[in-house]
Amino acid sequence: MARLVMIVPLLFWAGAAFDPKFTMNIKRASLVFKASSEKDTVLIISPNEKLDGVTAFHAEHGHPNVPLGSELGRWVYLQRRLKAEGRIDAIVEEALDGMGVTWKLEPETFDWQEMSGRLLAYRAANGDALVPKKYVEDPLLGAWVAWCRRQRLLLPPERRAELEAAEFQWLPTATCGSSFMINFRAYVTAKEARVSVDEKWCDAMREARKKGKLSETRIEYLDGAKFDWGGA
Repeated sequence: MARLVMIVPLLFWAGAAFDPKFTMNIKRASLVFKASSEKDTVLIISPNEKLDGVTAFHAEHGHPNVPLGSELGRWVYLQRRLKAEGRIDAIVEEALDGMGVTWKLEPETFDWQEMSGRLLAYRAANGDALVPKKYVEDPLLGAWVAWCRRQRLLLPPERRAELEAAEFQWLPTATCGSSFMINFRAYVTAKEARVSVDEKWCDAMREARKKGKLSETRIEYLDGAKFDWGGA
């Protein structure tokens, strides 16, 4: 029968003697399994450097939400994505929870190149770029596509061109039948054709916003279509 041999770096034993938070440190360890022979399996416990980095960032800045433009920030972003997909390591999740990480991923924070790559992969597999808003196989892609549609006229021209080169559909085929979406699609079509829009509907949207009766999602749709909130 194979034996299980555990190797713990001397640093951990020293930490146990001098660091009252040693239990947390050992809990944040990552486990690496390596079969050294047919008889022995070596279990090596080593510190999770990324979690240590987030801990240091938290100590300096008072929060663990490392900006995306660094290796550590990309790692934190990856953990958010893994959590959203239900694939995050439980120990990492607990440690980041304890530091108060913001888990919610907003589509505007997604890495553009990564998501456009996912869109191209979807198109290659399905023959089109009609990603559903609630795409079960890749919820983040569905959310990002919906956000791009809401931001259609606010995206930089080069990003609009990139999406259109992938045959991106700005209006989904499975269209929402709500009164707002029917009128919104008509508004966008008229605006892009440079013809008169339904001013009565526009006035109703302005009034609804003033009264706080227009949802943030609908406001975002209208902002993305460069809606004139001031009116004529």
